Amino acid sequence: MLISFSRLEARITLSARTQPVYSFVMIRFARIAIIAGLLLTSASLLPGCNVNGTDSCEIKPEAQCSGADMREFNLNEASLGNADLRGAHLTGANLSNAHLSGADLSGADLSGADLSGANLTLTSGHDADLSAATLRRAFAFGVDLSGANLKGANLSEANLSSADLSEANLRYADLRGATLDHNTQIDPKWRLVWEIVSGDTSGHDLSEAILSEANLSSADLSDANLRYADLSDANLSEADLSSADLRNANLREADLTRANLGEADLSSADLRNAYLREADLSEADLSSADLYKADLVSADLRGANLGSTILNEAILRNANLLEADLSEADLSSADLNGADLSSADLNAARLDETYLNGAYYNTDTRWPEDFHPESAGALLVGD
Repeated sequence: MLISFSRLEARITLSARTQPVYSFVMIRFARIAIIAGLLLTSASLLPGCNVNGTDSCEIKPEAQCSGADMREFNLNEASLGNADLRGAHLTGANLSNAHLSGADLSGADLSGADLSGANLTLTSGHDADLSAATLRRAFAFGVDLSGANLKGANLSEANLSSADLSEANLRYADLRGATLDHNTQIDPKWRLVWEIVSGDTSGHDLSEAILSEANLSSADLSDANLRYADLSDANLSEADLSSADLRNANLREADLTRANLGEADLSSADLRNAYLREADLSEADLSSADLYKADLVSADLRGANLGSTILNEAILRNANLLEADLSEADLSSADLNGADLSSADLNAARLDETYLNGAYYNTDTRWPEDFHPESAGALLVGD
């Protein structure tokens, strides 16, 4: 008996060798269906898939589903060991806790799919698209993901022992807590990222390291030597970079939202278009750094050294610049609305078309010669 289902209806197909046609009643409850007196769980009663215009794909071990269209299907806990799923369309499918050991997923589209907890032992996923897929806690011993697209994939706590990830795209992939061993084949850049997010690398020498487009969210990089490192487009949100050496580092378009950069040395660093919202930059050295169009909304810059820093068109709304050194900084067209400039030093700073509405300062704030802060919308407050 072959059970197959289209997306809009369920039907049962009986072979020519069966007895005369049976009438049947289907009753669906939350996860149970009763067909002709048979009790089936949702793990075996699944929507059918279209393969080259037919409905012949049967969800079972060693299934022949090459090229199947199963987008957004619920295949939770499905048993598909050794199945042929080459080139299958599984975008957004739920394959959590599915049994896919030995299956062939080469060239399959699994973008956005949920494979959390899935068994991928010795599965072939060469050149598969797993972008933004979730593989959290997946058991993927010996899996072949060479050349696969894993951009933005969640691989946290996945077992990748003896896996082949050579030439895989791991940009922004989450590798926190993943298990790799000496047999795991992975490009050196991504092994280094895994080492950083999975262990304590504080104080380590990472100078000139290539970490662009890496997911280093919440990583501990305090006191690390990252001088001349390439961290462009990296995700460093909520990372601990306190007292790190980031001189001349490339942080262009990096996400440093709520990162801890207190007392870090960022002198001459490239932070153009970087996201630094609510970041802690207190006492940091940003002298001669380039923060063109950087987003520093509500950032803590108390006591920071911003001397000769490029901040034109930067967004510093509601930033705390108490006692910050902004002497000779370029703040042209910067947005400082609501910023705290109490006791800040803006001597010789460039303030052409700078927005200062609601920014406040005190009598200890130093301004460029002949500059009138109140005319620009700044508010004088008492000490």
